[in-house]
Amino acid sequence: MKQDQRLGKSYIVPISENHSPGSPSDLKLLEHLPIAVYYTDLSGAILYFNKKAAELWGRSPFYGEPAKDLWDGYIIYDVNGTVLNHDKIPFITTFDKSVREETELCIKSQNGSEKNIIVSQYQLTDAANSEKRFLFYINDITAQKQVQKQLEHRKLELRDYIDNAAIGLHWVDANGIIVWANKAEMDMLGYTAAEYIGHHISEFHADPDKIKDILSRLNCDETLKGYESTLRCKDGSIKTVHISSNVYRENGKFIHTRCFTIDITEQKKAFEGLKASEYRYRQLLESLQIAVYTTDAEGRIIFYNKAATELWGQVPIPGEDKWCGPYRIFKEGKEVLAEQCPMAIALKEGRSGGREEIEILTRNGIKRHLAVYPVPLLDEQNKVIGAINIQVDITDRKQSEDALKESEHQLRQITLLLEKKVEERTSELFKKNEELKKSEERYHKMIEEVEDYAIVLLDKNGIIQNWNKGAEKIKGYSEQDIIGSNFSIFYRDVDREAKLPDRLLQRARDYGKAVHEGWRRRKDGSLFWGSIVITALHDAENNIIGFSKVTRDLTERKIAEDKLRDYATQLEFQNKELEQFAYAASHDMKEPLRKISFYNNYVVDNANNQLDERSKEYLNRSLLSVKRMTLLIDDLLAYSRANSQDDTFENTDLTEIVEEIILTQKDLIEQNEVSIHLEVLPVAKVIPFQFKQLIDNLINNSIKYKSPHRKCVINIFSEQVKGDTIDAKEAEPTILYHKITVQDNGLGFEPEYADKIFEIFQRLNNNSSYKGTGIGLAICKRIVQNHHGIIKAYGKENEGARFDIYLPGQLQ
Repeated sequence: MKQDQRLGKSYIVPISENHSPGSPSDLKLLEHLPIAVYYTDLSGAILYFNKKAAELWGRSPFYGEPAKDLWDGYIIYDVNGTVLNHDKIPFITTFDKSVREETELCIKSQNGSEKNIIVSQYQLTDAANSEKRFLFYINDITAQKQVQKQLEHRKLELRDYIDNAAIGLHWVDANGIIVWANKAEMDMLGYTAAEYIGHHISEFHADPDKIKDILSRLNCDETLKGYESTLRCKDGSIKTVHISSNVYRENGKFIHTRCFTIDITEQKKAFEGLKASEYRYRQLLESLQIAVYTTDAEGRIIFYNKAATELWGQVPIPGEDKWCGPYRIFKEGKEVLAEQCPMAIALKEGRSGGREEIEILTRNGIKRHLAVYPVPLLDEQNKVIGAINIQVDITDRKQSEDALKESEHQLRQITLLLEKKVEERTSELFKKNEELKKSEERYHKMIEEVEDYAIVLLDKNGIIQNWNKGAEKIKGYSEQDIIGSNFSIFYRDVDREAKLPDRLLQRARDYGKAVHEGWRRRKDGSLFWGSIVITALHDAENNIIGFSKVTRDLTERKIAEDKLRDYATQLEFQNKELEQFAYAASHDMKEPLRKISFYNNYVVDNANNQLDERSKEYLNRSLLSVKRMTLLIDDLLAYSRANSQDDTFENTDLTEIVEEIILTQKDLIEQNEVSIHLEVLPVAKVIPFQFKQLIDNLINNSIKYKSPHRKCVINIFSEQVKGDTIDAKEAEPTILYHKITVQDNGLGFEPEYADKIFEIFQRLNNNSSYKGTGIGLAICKRIVQNHHGIIKAYGKENEGARFDIYLPGQLQ
């Protein structure tokens, strides 16, 4: 608009305020101007007008006619389309210097024609400043306005087309700020314009390295075509997109990018899903102990498993080596040409000859008998596109007819499975996807025929993807019944409420494998005891793509174990009764011993009793026997009580317990000149009273059997060890143990007695000078067992003994 106004003014000859047009040259100039010009006196009477002014009004006014009368037949609008009252239009009614110089209006005549005009008004005076005039220029800009409207309309159409295009489009300035985006772009990601425009583009890219690379390339004026990246949606989801972009510059200056964004998330998921599925079945095929390989239509090997290379003694080059390259082939002792072999017939004639037996001679000179099962692979037009062959080494089975028959039965099942046609549908856009589908179908069939194990593939959420005969036999569901269901259907209601299926999947995610035994439900509602192993399956980038689940029916074993457990419960009950009996019996036995001791002591202490030396000796022997009998009864009672786990386990500082024992036994320790070196022991969950008795017995044992030739030294220390490093079958390999060691330099013992010393009434040293009942170490073992731990003894005669106590800590 301003350009149009300047265009109008360009025709105006500047007239000074002290000069009014009127000279012949001025009037001639005004007459030829392409715009309407007129001027009035102070009252608004017409003093002059040119030809264009008369054309604008549709008539020629007379000299002195009021200018406002010329506008009476017009409806006048401002630029906003508001109708203006003639009395309030400055250039019609107001002749004042303060009036603005330019006004854009729209005028509509009585015949309905409309024009767009720009009115310019100037006040003029004569040289003496005594006479005032008003000069008016009216520029008809109707044509320019029409062109402008057409341009605006085209601009709106183009904007609407871009805004509502099916493909996302956005502009990014040189600083990476989004300056514009169309509706498709924002709808794709779920953002509003306020949430998207004005933000840095990196806020919406999930991969920081990708957006850095994109911006770097664009700054170098590189054009991107189909650049794959990932964008973060408002709801947190991630979309995979192809970005095509280049930079728009003006005079070499970076203005903005032009980025087209195409959502390929679903295509990417489909491709990745098929790729993951193929990888999963390749893993399964690799785990088979039977040689399997596939070829293209020309017989070139395109896939083989580890068992195949071990059988051939050679690793072929995929896509180059042919199936017959690794070995020579014989039948009934005679060498046959490769083109006469079953695999060649399957490729040439497109049919399977079923199971055949051949003999091969590998390049390293090894002969093997094989049962082969070549099956051609056909497309929709029954054209051979390749073949798959299973080679089973039956060399050892030739020696046993029964083993051979069993092998033939299993292989016949696999052959029937592989004789099914491989369906293939190829399209130019999803060619790779279709190839993956065919591969998935081939590998999927390899595990379906196993009957003794239920082998099931689950997706990442536990949804059942396949079903073999073993699963149908154990669980009672057919493939049609169960595919697509969650594997939690096999669990009891109480297990599902406890989220056991979810916890097993999570354990497999965290540790790679989850092992569990428990009751499972069949289709008919009956229960069986299942042993399951859930293994996480990973893709080439170590991402979890699903799980394999193997189940065995161990119901018979479970029933046997339950019977054994019932027997153990009964045995425990009998032990408790025996313990109660021992307590009562010890009380009854100690009562007469106390009387014997009392009467004998009375005789010894009574000065009036005149006993000869032999009688005194016999009386003292009697008192010593009473003491030994009392000690034996006390130890037996302690042994029976050590079997009890009624006491509460507590988190206990073992260092404090040992320090308390040393303080209690201070007199005995000083009397025997014993040196005890105690390191810091751990805090562990123990029964404090029993653990105190355990350490007290071991310290007393070391003092009792100290060497007469050297000072007794006892070392007590600890460390943490893994269960799989402990030389004991009862050690749990996945548990960390607190290893507490009590070591002395006493008399020791021969290593062959390391287990025997824990048996009740076992004493390796029968010297009567060493007091004891042979029960102390048996009590130690019983206490350790109460703590679900392990105690081991090590010794060497005349060098000392070491006792290692292992208390369970926590899972690794």
